Amino acid sequence: MIVTQTKVGYIIMVSDFTGLQRKFAAKQRALNKPGVVLCSSIGQLHDLAELNDEIQAGGTSCFVIKFGVPSEIIARELWHQHDKIAFASSANPLGKGNSGRVDRIGGRINNEADLVIAADDYVREIQPGASEKTRYEQGVMVPMVDADGRLIPEQRGERSIQPGPVVIRVSISSGFCGCYQQSILAHMEVWEASAAWAVNG
Repeated sequence: MIVTQTKVGYIIMVSDFTGLQRKFAAKQRALNKPGVVLCSSIGQLHDLAELNDEIQAGGTSCFVIKFGVPSEIIARELWHQHDKIAFASSANPLGKGNSGRVDRIGGRINNEADLVIAADDYVREIQPGASEKTRYEQGVMVPMVDADGRLIPEQRGERSIQPGPVVIRVSISSGFCGCYQQSILAHMEVWEASAAWAVNG
């Protein structure tokens, strides 16, 4: 289990079941909470994910690409050299935002990690106009599978097709994500919003 930098701040990265257990324990997070799979290329995304035209147009998968070169290199080596998948969550205490500062990942995460890569300058250089507040507000999460893990039907601009996508996390005050959210909603017409809207990931 390592802590490494991305374009929007620090993440916890693991590559197996034991690592996933450690990640959830370090964050003191329930096991049913979502995480992401880090893909080093579009090719890996297509190898791992079931996609349709709407998912690809909206960019609404928990498979993440283009998250920052240093961590992309790690994910690529895990995939190509070791046949392992990189799983990740933001490296911050539960309920706290990702500030992009290694000294704010929290003592528990810092102590549990096998390696912490300190690279605050990288995060600042990638987003020179972002503050700690706007950086940790980034993040929109929309599952595109049903309760059984099956891909939901394509919506094609209709409101009555069920099951449909459900917005489970949205950064309501981040300008970047606000614009991104509007572009997604314009593409999909309307999505149901769950009761659990959150600002922080």
